[in-house]
Amino acid sequence: MLWPTVEDGRAAGNLRSALWRLQQVGCPLVRADHATLGLREHVETDLAHFEAWAGRVLSGHATPADLAVDPGPIADQELLPGWYDDWVLTVRERVHLRRVHALEELSLLLRRSGRHFAAVEAVQLAVQAEPLRESGQRALIEAHQAAGNWAVARQQFDAFRRILRREVGVEPSPELTAVATASRRRLPVPMPLRPRPGRLRPEAHRELASGG
Repeated sequence: MLWPTVEDGRAAGNLRSALWRLQQVGCPLVRADHATLGLREHVETDLAHFEAWAGRVLSGHATPADLAVDPGPIADQELLPGWYDDWVLTVRERVHLRRVHALEELSLLLRRSGRHFAAVEAVQLAVQAEPLRESGQRALIEAHQAAGNWAVARQQFDAFRRILRREVGVEPSPELTAVATASRRRLPVPMPLRPRPGRLRPEAHRELASGG
């Protein structure tokens, strides 16, 4: 799998040579026996860090440090770029979908904490990765609305609707349409009632005197 362009005997020799060189430079990264290879327990990887972060975010156990991460490097991570073996493609797709889902959830958590612009930034990366994913589009539209950018939110919806019509030939769901087309209503703040100046009616005097 590591040397697919050579015969098995040559590939096995390459593997033995690579493991020997790791030992010579004092780099104990790999554990090996007669049947298996694996990373040693103390080795840290970006994939393991991402999986742990995404697990906390998606399970509702995100810490303040988890919400403060820069979403840019997370969005740029790709599992084994340049590898196209079937087993890599399958895991890469799973990691990709988990990353998009986690960025959407991160945006929701940031919005709930009042960090609206950070919420927009996080979910924009998810939308760039999966522009036809309606859950991401809705999270982005709601984040724009929470930040007060209602015109931008409507523009985002209109752009998504055009893409959806062109690429898939369908319309956005009624739920998304209702969210995107909702108007921002500013209701007047009710003022406390104040008694009008003037004398009380004689009947009122009697009611007050009698406790009525």
